[in-house]
Amino acid sequence: MSDTMNNQDRPPRKVVVRCLDALLRDALASWVQALPGHLVAGAVTSGPELLRLCTLRSPHLAVVEIRSADADELRLLDNLRRCRPRTYVVGVHHSLDTHKLLRLHRAGADRLVSSRYGLPTLRAALLGAGTGPPSRSASGGLSGRELEILALISAGCPVVEVADVLGISPHTVTNHKRRIFAKLEVHSRTEAAAEAGRLGLAWRASVGPAAEGLFGGPPGALHDEVARVLSTHGIAARPPVTILVEPTESCWRAAEQQAAPIIVIDPAFRGRNAVAGALLRGASATLTGDRLAERLPAAIALTAAGYLVATGDPVRALLAESYPAAPTTLTPRERDVLDSISRGHSVRQTAHELGITIKTVQSIQRQLFSKLRVHNRTAALELARRLGLVSPPTGT
Repeated sequence: MSDTMNNQDRPPRKVVVRCLDALLRDALASWVQALPGHLVAGAVTSGPELLRLCTLRSPHLAVVEIRSADADELRLLDNLRRCRPRTYVVGVHHSLDTHKLLRLHRAGADRLVSSRYGLPTLRAALLGAGTGPPSRSASGGLSGRELEILALISAGCPVVEVADVLGISPHTVTNHKRRIFAKLEVHSRTEAAAEAGRLGLAWRASVGPAAEGLFGGPPGALHDEVARVLSTHGIAARPPVTILVEPTESCWRAAEQQAAPIIVIDPAFRGRNAVAGALLRGASATLTGDRLAERLPAAIALTAAGYLVATGDPVRALLAESYPAAPTTLTPRERDVLDSISRGHSVRQTAHELGITIKTVQSIQRQLFSKLRVHNRTAALELARRLGLVSPPTGT
């Protein structure tokens, strides 16, 4: 009764609805309109329409249907957050995994509810939603990691999945959860979700710009240094790249589903095998962690523009292994043998053409293979053509 009276005493909160299906859009808008203290300011089916509607109507709440958390939907949430930073965004999904839920929260969703649990869950999210960004005191002193975990457990993610996607142990997640409950003075995840909605808590507000692009990895000095560099250089709240710091396998899996370029920071990149593995897996940049203040901002700008940035010495070693430099010390006789090989001659034919014995040809051939670092005539010919030592074959 008191809630109803309070709703009557204050102006109704404007809500906008975005659903891809027109029938579902109209049904959901009608249902929201019937909620005490809520007024539907518009209902649309596309992302651009939603952004325009929010610009024109300045809603308190936005209910957004999420299908797959793909790049377009993440971009929509990010643009909505930039367009209307004070609008509380409730994402409605059917059954997304924890990795996707985390990306949605990072992109701009304040609360995520599953349609599997019906309208009561959505009603609770709307009635308990905050109407503005939280203050430090309102957050109860929750750390960035605690706000992130709160977002995931509020979305119904089990502890094991939260641990996997954040790259920490289930025991650590449980300890964080206990501290969250103590700070919010609640005893269950349902109460924590309700209190988070009432306070308008969103993990982005406390984490700040620096951590927005990070995909977990073990916390530590390197992780903190990356955050400091991003903050010092005033890089946007959502960098145009994904940054992995000493990533776990789960962090890699989450990053590989992103459309953004991947920058990986790991001391292991002093070895060529680690660099090769990261590049083959899709990394656009590999950094060791040295001189991050000057290298990381440059790497973000270059990879966002489509360039590949990699640690110098290991890459040079890889290139030298795969593409050796053209030997400058081939003797005239070695070049004669190589030319004969290029014409498809056998050892016997080469010996006859050059007027030398077969054993002499074989000896010269061994010296040639050693200089080219190959083991047979076919490999020697292929490499020689690549290095321009012989002419490519003419048309058939």
